[in-house]
Amino acid sequence: MSTNPFSVDVVISGQAKKLFEQLSGLTTEQAQELLEGGYFTALRDAKRAGILPPIGQVRDFLMGRRTLAIVATPNWKVWKTIRIGTGIKNGKGFCSELEKDDCRMGSQDRAMLGQKVFTVATEETKVDLVRLSVADLGFKECARYDAICARAIEMGLELCPAEVGPQLRWQYPDQPLGEWLVIAMEAICDSDGNLRVFLVWHNDAGLWLHSEHGWLGSLWFPDDRFVFRARKRSRAA
Repeated sequence: MSTNPFSVDVVISGQAKKLFEQLSGLTTEQAQELLEGGYFTALRDAKRAGILPPIGQVRDFLMGRRTLAIVATPNWKVWKTIRIGTGIKNGKGFCSELEKDDCRMGSQDRAMLGQKVFTVATEETKVDLVRLSVADLGFKECARYDAICARAIEMGLELCPAEVGPQLRWQYPDQPLGEWLVIAMEAICDSDGNLRVFLVWHNDAGLWLHSEHGWLGSLWFPDDRFVFRARKRSRAA
């Protein structure tokens, strides 16, 4: 009597473990059809395209209940290349350097730089940045911060290291008046315990390293612009 080949005991972890757990629920006939029907080709192509579908969607696809959508990852144009790990050792050092260049900061922005979770790269590294509006990511109305980040990652981008905030402020002295850019990053708590993300801004008062609410449910308008990190395959040489 044949058995489901996906129900065997093997030492696996991560995404492979989740996939095997889902596949072990198939009937023997369904499992055999998968092995002989070439259904894994689409999964391979999806992986190469940079898309990791939800495990439930994968299982439905393998059971023939839906078509797996394979979306090619856009080759985003690099907007600006900056450097991190430039020798400034911590948030206090950034405060000092930014003040020397007459950049402005609020008390909450300084508090973010002083948090232990704000870390600085130990080696100098180039970081290619992509600048996109919420609308560029496909949202026609206000969108939550977590949805914006998830969509960007799905489309081949990455969140920025927190250091990108002060480094971009420091390395972008010619920012146009009126422009403000949100750094897509893991939010950091301010002195009141509120999650915030860095914002690079130029207004009539000068150049700012500012911050805004970064909790997952915070809403952003379609014309709000974010800065993401390009993945290696999209980065300029």
